[in-house]
Amino acid sequence: MFYDDDLFNKTKNYLLKHLNQDVFIFMYQENDEIISTCSMQVISYLPQYNNNGKVGYLCNAYTKKEYRSKGLQTNLINHCMQFAKENEIYELELSVNNPEAASIYKNLGFVHDEWRMRIDLRK
Repeated sequence: MFYDDDLFNKTKNYLLKHLNQDVFIFMYQENDEIISTCSMQVISYLPQYNNNGKVGYLCNAYTKKEYRSKGLQTNLINHCMQFAKENEIYELELSVNNPEAASIYKNLGFVHDEWRMRIDLRK
């Protein structure tokens, strides 16, 4: 397993500042062990005529291998969706490169948006 002290410390400091402010982590635990997670970061953009500018970005979705195909991730995503609605976040986004995970999102109503483009400025 890969471990990096610098990344750990940056992540820890970020979460200490943002957790339950604009980053929310939903999880399942069994015997004090985290077995499935899904995070949502709330991003505030300039409001537009048809929305309040708040978008939820789903990230860090993971389920331990032995707990997969039991509906845990689907339940967590549904919980994220309900939380978003309750907090007037009416649009959720995510990136996915795993076909199995993509099918979960598609089954929940997520669709690919052909209008978005991105560039990685680190290159």
